[in-house]
Amino acid sequence: MRTTMAQLSSEPAPDAGLESLLAYAQQSARRAAAGPSRSPRAGAAGSCPRWAWPR
Repeated sequence: MRTTMAQLSSEPAPDAGLESLLAYAQQSARRAAAGPSRSPRAGAAGSCPRWAWPR
């Protein structure tokens, strides 16, 4: 495999979609820095969709 790959010429990364990829990476970094999201306790009525509970 290494021999075959070594024979291939290297090509620069395409510019198409690069901005989108960078924006996604920045968004992921912000989410990681913010820490885990605060959500209701597991099993609490607030964590289920409204239609799941009869009125």
